[in-house]
Amino acid sequence: MSLAQSKKLSQLTADNAQWEDRQLLRSGAVRDTKPPFLDGRVVFTKQAEPIMPIKDPTSDMAIISRKGSTLVREIREKQSSNKSRQRFWELAGSKLGDILGVEKTAEQIDADTATVGEQGEIDFKEEAKFSQHLKKEEAVSDLAKSKSIAEQRQYLPIFSVRDDLLQVIRENQIVVVVGETGSGKTTQLTQYLHEDGYTIKGIVGCTQPRRVAAMSVAKRVSEEMETELGEKVGYAIRFEDVTGPNTIIKYMTDGVLLRETLKDSDLDKYRVPIYHIPGRTFPATTLWRKTPVEDYVEGAVQQAMRIHITSPPGDILIFMTSQDEIEAACYALAERMEQM
Repeated sequence: MSLAQSKKLSQLTADNAQWEDRQLLRSGAVRDTKPPFLDGRVVFTKQAEPIMPIKDPTSDMAIISRKGSTLVREIREKQSSNKSRQRFWELAGSKLGDILGVEKTAEQIDADTATVGEQGEIDFKEEAKFSQHLKKEEAVSDLAKSKSIAEQRQYLPIFSVRDDLLQVIRENQIVVVVGETGSGKTTQLTQYLHEDGYTIKGIVGCTQPRRVAAMSVAKRVSEEMETELGEKVGYAIRFEDVTGPNTIIKYMTDGVLLRETLKDSDLDKYRVPIYHIPGRTFPATTLWRKTPVEDYVEGAVQQAMRIHITSPPGDILIFMTSQDEIEAACYALAERMEQM
């Protein structure tokens, strides 16, 4: 059968199917369940091409965001080459290394002591869970050193409006809480809801855009509530669920919540009051650049070095969008500090 004959036969079959559907509809034997925007007879848009999410794809910001960070790529390549060189010359664990008395690294010791199953298999997912590496850290800042955890909670701006905020939550089904960075929205609001009795018949969930944020916040709140991570306070990210039957406060990534709320994804029935939390935990000055930064990771590293050199002692907080960028920024800062 030629191509033209095949097309003609397909069109004939489609026409017959449409004629049969119309006859069934006219007879009243069936009802039309196909929505009008799928039957091909009605056009609901005059847009010939898909709408671009970026208004101007040739703008500086759009081009820079597509290119990504050059510094991150360079550091990733440098670390990859260093790891390859280190693996090539590594003697620990080999017969020659045993003869020469070369000690094993921590990673090799962990690999040797990993739990092996009956069939000789190793559960690498269990060994690689982030919860195994989250340990209690020593206080670094002056605030953490001088005040207890309970006193630190009362120092946050959200503590002064606790009662008003809980009253707004009681009176509305959905509330949008707006506050400055560090005001205590993420760590304190979940605890306030628990203390106010919202966890008697359910749990309190809190989403974070990144896995690292969900884990670190859950760890901090578990310390404030004096409970083990995974008991009353836990987190759920892709491939890892550190929660249990006693969990009442659950931190998760947006993707985890999305899977849990597929049945009501639009939230059309909600109307949202907004509650603003006044004040900051620490004073902050916002500075704006006149032009977009070509490499935002490199720009953040340069600005941190500039503040370190020109400002009195204090802390510098840098926000990055992924773990790769965080590690690249830390690596670059450590490298440049050694060169000073």
